[in-house]
Amino acid sequence: MRSPHRRAVLSAPRVISVVVTVAMFTFAAQAVTFEVTFTDASGSGFYDPVLGADRREAFQRATDVWSRHLLNPGTIRINVSFAAMGGSAASTPLAEAGPAWIFANFDGAWREGTWYSSAMADMAAGYDLKPGYQDIAVSFNADLDTAGGAGWYYDPQASSGGEIDFQTVAMHEIAHGLGVFSSFRPDGTWGYYGIGMIFDSFLVDSSGNPLIEKTIDPSNVTNGVFWNGPSATAAWQELGGQGDVPIYAPGVWRTGSSLSHLDEETFTGGMDLTTPFYDQAARSIDAVTLGILEDMGWQVDYDPPLLPEPGTVALLVVGFTFAMLRRRRLRR
Repeated sequence: MRSPHRRAVLSAPRVISVVVTVAMFTFAAQAVTFEVTFTDASGSGFYDPVLGADRREAFQRATDVWSRHLLNPGTIRINVSFAAMGGSAASTPLAEAGPAWIFANFDGAWREGTWYSSAMADMAAGYDLKPGYQDIAVSFNADLDTAGGAGWYYDPQASSGGEIDFQTVAMHEIAHGLGVFSSFRPDGTWGYYGIGMIFDSFLVDSSGNPLIEKTIDPSNVTNGVFWNGPSATAAWQELGGQGDVPIYAPGVWRTGSSLSHLDEETFTGGMDLTTPFYDQAARSIDAVTLGILEDMGWQVDYDPPLLPEPGTVALLVVGFTFAMLRRRRLRR
């Protein structure tokens, strides 16, 4: 067992004040239950006197969507907060997330000699491998609401303008906590103590050769990386794609983005929930992302029953942080 990510706020440029109040909610649909703890201090973040309630409701809607698609029985615990992350006109970090712990070679593991995120390991084992601790840590950039320009959008109806849809970003970050991330590094090395993440085992080059079986080289992780799991590949090909699923692997390595997302240029519109850059609201989980989770061992429902329209229902090893970014787009 390792702790790849204590709390996303630790990587923020300033220290968040000590937690003085904690709120927690659970939401169960199908089989998975999300238990969310807001760790901000009173009067800030998710407890901001003006925006706090909207923020909490928006995050709850994000877990609502995920819980409808995940069928494994069990509870997933998330610690979530706001932190100052800065940014620029060209590129602004929106959020950071990662698993709080990773596990390997536990009873019930779907594959031996493989690291799993805490949430996935608990589901495979059939019980909580680290009781009382969170499985996922998520932190959102508080500067978006104070620096001017495009800020966070919290409303139940998806944003169609220039603001950043909070629910979309929350759903993206939860995906990382569920296991959508790679342990590869820019020099081509991967894993911890000689063991790779389950996600790594499905990454291949353009010839179908698994990256974890190739001679270590920086060229392995730039350009031409694909996912060859059967479920995601089938979903991709049903949409008209050819071959394996393109993974984001730019010619210059981007820490926190490379190999841990679907390819930015290939997946657009409603298919870009798990691409590295925010373009528009995407409040549904696409079939390719669900296929990736199914390939890794999650039980998923691709087409759960529809919910009522929003508004009609109440509602650490350093380095395992995956940032969703906003940038100025040169296309579209």
